[in-house]
Amino acid sequence: MSLKQEIHALKNGLRHYPSRTVQVFKTTHLTRILTKHIQETDADQYRKEFTTEQWIKSFFLMQIHKFHKVRQFVRQFEQNHLWQAICSLNGNVPTQGQYSRKIPDQRIQEVLVRTFQTYQQLIPLSRKKIPFMPSYAQLTLLQHGYYPFRVDCTSLKLSPDRYPYVTWGYVASEKKALPSARLHTVQDGIQGVIVNYGPSQGHEHESPVADVLLNETEEIASWLSFNSFTDHPRPFLVFDRGYWKKERFHELDRQGWGWTIPWKNRTLIGIQLEILDFPKSENEPLELLVWSSSNNQPWRRIIGIPDPITGKIWDVFTGNLDLDPLTILQLQTERWGIETLFQWMKQQTTIKQPLGTTWMSFVTHCLLVTLLQIVLVYYLLLLGFPRWQDHLTLLLEDLRYSDLEPWPDCYLIGEKLF
Repeated sequence: MSLKQEIHALKNGLRHYPSRTVQVFKTTHLTRILTKHIQETDADQYRKEFTTEQWIKSFFLMQIHKFHKVRQFVRQFEQNHLWQAICSLNGNVPTQGQYSRKIPDQRIQEVLVRTFQTYQQLIPLSRKKIPFMPSYAQLTLLQHGYYPFRVDCTSLKLSPDRYPYVTWGYVASEKKALPSARLHTVQDGIQGVIVNYGPSQGHEHESPVADVLLNETEEIASWLSFNSFTDHPRPFLVFDRGYWKKERFHELDRQGWGWTIPWKNRTLIGIQLEILDFPKSENEPLELLVWSSSNNQPWRRIIGIPDPITGKIWDVFTGNLDLDPLTILQLQTERWGIETLFQWMKQQTTIKQPLGTTWMSFVTHCLLVTLLQIVLVYYLLLLGFPRWQDHLTLLLEDLRYSDLEPWPDCYLIGEKLF
């Protein structure tokens, strides 16, 4: 069946199928993918306890319906036969204690990781080509053989009394150190989807974790070949100023990757600056070459105003010498998209209230939240919606509160992928 036929069949099914949650699990092939990865993880199929697939499906229901505690979910689960059917349970429902034991289960984490990687590859495959109009800066970047990714982390304030792994770390929103944990993320810079992630304790600096995520290049490679205009696309990384590390930038240059980061005072000591181009008018940026003793070619510093309406002056540092300066500045301003992602996760999921108290439970919880986001994005792409930010919250709200109502026609009218 071609993708056009699959989308058509999906829409027809949505018009008549009574349960939205069941249909999401079916149309995103979640059952098939889970079964495949459970077999690869060598799950014990002869145990009398509930299967790994049933556990993961019920964990997804917890996230979709935004339960903060297991007890309330179990009570609802016992009374809701539709939920039991979704999870393939016949009569018996796991108890609160069984959920507490299973949340940190290593086998469940392995299956979730593999499932995330599968959908991370399915999203570019489902699009075949970019189905929406990138910004001018993004389009220019694509034409030069790059694809943008954003790198950042978010802090989650948690009680150290309840979560023993919590450590004191700097929380940007509060401008001070608080007991917290962190979720580090690499985001697709155009579509806004999570490409890679990693949880850590609150005191761990974002820079070393970023190196780990970026070294896992297989997570990024699948996006490049399907979303670029050139045969050999390269990543272009957009950092926040907290990721200053000279050695990393040298390594990215060696790999041929692009990057940009806000200038940070007193970081490069003993460097030489050379003015590359004086502004010819008031609105044109100032460009300087940055020479240090350890790099073979200069880096580039750009100071300018990418948006005349806001009038904010940006001071950006990059290793790319080919892109026009306004494109570099604009890519840095668009980094705010990853903050929108963090805001959505904190508002629409239970990421700030982990279900388990152990570190491994927190890891599983982060896996569930990131996988939920990427599965729903895949679902929206099959329907033909080009940008997840516009429709994902509405979709998630419908899954939570309207299980037994038919889908409204407005959700079946989206921009065509082809």
